Order: sequence, then C-alpha cells, then structure tokens
Amino acid sequence: MAYRETLPHLMSAAELHARIDDPQVKILDVRWRQDRPEGLPEYLQGHIPGAVFVDLDYELADPMSANNGQGRHPPPAPSDFQETVQRWGPAAARQWWSTTI
Repeated sequence: MAYRETLPHLMSAAELHARIDDPQVKILDVRWRQDRPEGLPEYLQGHIPGAVFVDLDYELADPMSANNGQGRHPPPAPSDFQETVQRWGPAAARQWWSTTI
C-alpha cells in the first residue's frame, strides 16, 4: 500500500515542488540528531527554499522542564508554543512530522 493511501495528508517531494511558491504551504525545517543536536548550521548550508528553521530544543520543547526530570524534550507551555508558531508566520493548525535516517 502506497503512503498516499495510508497517510493522505502528506505530500510527495514532487507535490511540494509544484506548490513551493504557494503562500498556503509553510515548510518547517526541524533538524536534530542525537550526535549533533544543533541543526542551524546544516540548515544554513542548504534547505528547501522558504523553509523556516525550527529549533527542537528551544521552540518545540521546554528546556527548563527537562532539568526538572520531565525528559529530554518535554513540550513547551501552550502560551509559549503559541508565540513560537506566530513567529514562524502563517502556519497550518497542524504540522506533520517526518523523520529520515
């Protein structure tokens, strides 16, 4: 079964390429690896045109809560996350996560 049949909300690379200039499409670039958690240098070296860099440790997690035994990437407070999403610019109500190895 193709991914489009099981995950119809995702788009292929070709579909993204066709809509790269669509103002309703916002690309969030979240780069993070266990051995190199800081993804900004790689983002600056090359990313999908128009993509917004998102810092996993500081925008998608609450680093202060991690120090209180709540795990490595505990979610931020809703109000903090709302402010972060607004800084990214127009964004969908949902973001879909894709991981690559």
